[in-house]
Amino acid sequence: MQTKFTGLYDLSLTTGHTLLDNIGKIVHDRLTNIVLANKLEDNCFKVTSAYRKRHPHFGDFQFIMATLHAIQDKEGKPRAVIQEKDLTTVALKEL
Repeated sequence: MQTKFTGLYDLSLTTGHTLLDNIGKIVHDRLTNIVLANKLEDNCFKVTSAYRKRHPHFGDFQFIMATLHAIQDKEGKPRAVIQEKDLTTVALKEL
């Protein structure tokens, strides 16, 4: 996800990296459920394929936003309004 959403790291930084931690935990739980349900422990390609059948790439942005909003709701902060292009645009910094 960080490859496609290059701004994800900086967005996560605003939450003290709770965002990436929560995303990692949720993805881990999803993968665990897929492996146990389909007995795919020995083939990472099949695990990845099964994951993407259940959770397609086009849903990644909504997943990120839902996770972010859950964190913001828990902390009592207003929900951020972010467009997908805000996370996919590469910001170049001069050295």
